[in-house]
Amino acid sequence: MQSISKSFPFALAAAVLAACSDGNDMPTAVAPSNAVHYTAPAEPVNGELIRQSGDPTVWLVFNRTLYGVPDGQTLRACTGGRETVVRQVSYLPAWGRLTLPSAGSPTSRPHGRAWMHGDRPVQGSSGTVWLVEGCVKSGIPSSDVYVAIFNGDWSRIVSVADADLNALPTGPVAQPLPLRRAGSLLESGGTIKWVTYHGGSLGIPDPATMDSYCRPWSDMVSGSTEYNAYVMPATLQPGPASGCLRGNDYPDSAWSMSSADQWSFYARNCTSFAAWRLNQEGVEFWNYFGGPHWGNADNWDDAARSLQASNPGLGVRVDRTPKRGAIAQWNFNHVAFVAAVYNDGTITVEEYNYATTGGYGTRRIAASSVDNFIHFRADS
Repeated sequence: MQSISKSFPFALAAAVLAACSDGNDMPTAVAPSNAVHYTAPAEPVNGELIRQSGDPTVWLVFNRTLYGVPDGQTLRACTGGRETVVRQVSYLPAWGRLTLPSAGSPTSRPHGRAWMHGDRPVQGSSGTVWLVEGCVKSGIPSSDVYVAIFNGDWSRIVSVADADLNALPTGPVAQPLPLRRAGSLLESGGTIKWVTYHGGSLGIPDPATMDSYCRPWSDMVSGSTEYNAYVMPATLQPGPASGCLRGNDYPDSAWSMSSADQWSFYARNCTSFAAWRLNQEGVEFWNYFGGPHWGNADNWDDAARSLQASNPGLGVRVDRTPKRGAIAQWNFNHVAFVAAVYNDGTITVEEYNYATTGGYGTRRIAASSVDNFIHFRADS
């Protein structure tokens, strides 16, 4: 494989809801033309995440090797923030076993391996540039392919340790396709694929499976050329009954509300919880993210718009369109994390310091009741 060398002109630079679906969210706009019942493959396939019954350890499968997932942050990186995409199996194959590098702690700023979340190209000491998507690395064979994937933005390349790169499974050579984070949905002819890594995916068998992951049909990206470039070796199993919310995992709930958190917000406030969730998603957000002072929640839309104008390559944008992973912002001085979006025009948000002073809560509300949605990633 031809590699991109360093001689290129790089600019280097508290409770979980019992279920998310109430039966009224069944997608009706589109349905797969070849809907089938879910059948687990005879053995795990490339890109799948599996767990043996009774054992909490999660394994990423690639080339008949099991890669241990060391922590929750790495699981979020490997799944695009959708940690419930793990298939439970009765036994593990007798394959070789390795361990993935950790994606780092979201409580440190910056946390060491945010690049594992799949929105940046990475480069080791050899000079080869890699795309990491779904915790699988793909070599980028030429500058033309790089431009197609990353929209010509050479400043996004991150230098990483060879040991971290070598610990990742190696997938097919990258194709000139738009960057799609693991968990993205591709559609063609009424059938849907769930992206697992660059060029790999799982099939969505029926509307109920989509609904079990609290996902609306509007999440899909249509395009036959890109769709056909993604191999579909197996079918996605339905999501767990516990739903798509993480619950109150905020790390410093015992802090005083007058204390500063790791991101320079007041602890146990809505802004602090939003910063925690964004860092879990691989966004190295803090009170001066990108340059502007974000400050109180009622200033977040203005800060985001100024950043959108001054640094459009960062991908921050403000609109009225809800997406999972976005921040809901109200001008009465409140922000919340969008955990789920439904086909009936409602969303579920997770938040702090709203109904309970200094505490966690969730609400299912009309998306139209939110003043702004702030997106920090292209896929959120």
